[in-house]
Amino acid sequence: MIRTLPDLLRLKNRQATRLDAAPPAPTPSPCLEESRTAAATQIAAAAANAPSAQDLRQRLERGGALRLGNVPGPGQPFFAALLRQWFPGRPIVVVTDLLKTQESVQQDLETWLGADAKPLFYPAWEVLPHETKLAHADVISERLQTLVELAGRRM
Repeated sequence: MIRTLPDLLRLKNRQATRLDAAPPAPTPSPCLEESRTAAATQIAAAAANAPSAQDLRQRLERGGALRLGNVPGPGQPFFAALLRQWFPGRPIVVVTDLLKTQESVQQDLETWLGADAKPLFYPAWEVLPHETKLAHADVISERLQTLVELAGRRM
C-alpha cells in the first residue's frame, strides 16, 4: 500500500497522540490497602516469633547494641518496623546515605507499620556548610516539622 505524505503525517500524529496520552492514575482500593496491612502484620508476627528474633529482642532489652550493616538494604525497613513493634516507646532512627534511599525506606516503613503509623522524615540539607545559600524551603520545613514532632513526643 502506497501512502501519501499527508496520510503518513496524520498516521504519525495519531500514534504520537496515543503514546503521549497519560494513562489514568490508578486509585488505590481501601480493601487492597487493608489486605496489604494485614499481610504485613502477619509477616511481622511470624518473624517476631522466630527463636533467633526472640534472642535478639532479649539482647536488645538488656541494652545490647544493634547494627544493620549486614542486613540487605530491602530488609532494613522491615527490621526497623519490627523494632518499632517490639519497643513502641523508644525512638527508632534509620540513617540512609541518599535521598532516594531515604524515600524508599520511608515508603517501606509506612507499608510495614500500617496506616496508623507515620514515620518522620528528616531530609539532608543538600547544601555544604561553606556555601552561602540556604537549603530549599521544603527541606527546612520538613526538618523543622520532624524536630517539633520529636520534641512533642518527649514532653
